[in-house]
Amino acid sequence: MGSSVNNAKAFEQVFADYKAMIFKIARSYTTNAEATHDLVQEITLQLRVGFEQYDAQYKPRAC
Repeated sequence: MGSSVNNAKAFEQVFADYKAMIFKIARSYTTNAEATHDLVQEITLQLRVGFEQYDAQYKPRAC
């Protein structure tokens, strides 16, 4: 259980670091606030599912 708690906290920190970028990218693909929030929710879910494979040496960036 300790490992999953640590992973959750690590994910929360990484998400906090990149939240503004995620919203900016989501807004560029949507036309209204509701769609943006839906897309951010889907992105967040996919990031959480794949977080176990995250390697901090490769920083996410927007192209």
